[in-house]
Amino acid sequence: ETCQELSRRLVAIVHNPKQFGVDIDVRDLYSGKEAYDTGFNDVNKIHLIDPMFLEAVDVERIKGILNEIDSSLYLRHVNAYYTHSLKNPRSFHVDSPHVKAYKAFLYLTDVDEEHGPYSYIPKTNRFSFLRYLNLVYNLFTGYTLTDMRIHQEKKSIKFMAPKGTLIITSQDGFHRGQPQKKDYTRMLVVYNFIGKK
Repeated sequence: ETCQELSRRLVAIVHNPKQFGVDIDVRDLYSGKEAYDTGFNDVNKIHLIDPMFLEAVDVERIKGILNEIDSSLYLRHVNAYYTHSLKNPRSFHVDSPHVKAYKAFLYLTDVDEEHGPYSYIPKTNRFSFLRYLNLVYNLFTGYTLTDMRIHQEKKSIKFMAPKGTLIITSQDGFHRGQPQKKDYTRMLVVYNFIGKK
């Protein structure tokens, strides 16, 4: 099965990055007053290391779907995420205030509540009073422009799904990965599409 083979390859890359000649972004980031994403492994441009990660989906079909929304969108690169026992994921945020960003996530593992599902608050991908309030709050508290600390988490959708599921989402909306339980692993491939704002 494709997901199982990609998982095996991702584990090999994460555990032996020098063998594959790759630098892995092992996150332990700091935003404002707190650390987050400790131990989040982001393998940047994995499609250049192993083309199977690019070939696992029909990129042209995804692009066709996205072009119905915005014809300026194009595939920028492919990443892979490997998280294990991640307890402090980043809070709700948007990816960039400067470019239009969409991601297609291919789950390589089954993802339920314990595995830290991707979550998204609907209708937050446009400018609103809530987004403006966040910008002002961030200005005075030292958080980054992309942090969205003021939100309605009760309205968020958690994407729990079996391996092989593809989720396409606007990264202009408020989103985050949820915390994982100890000894749980989540692996996914990320197809990054960007366009003009």
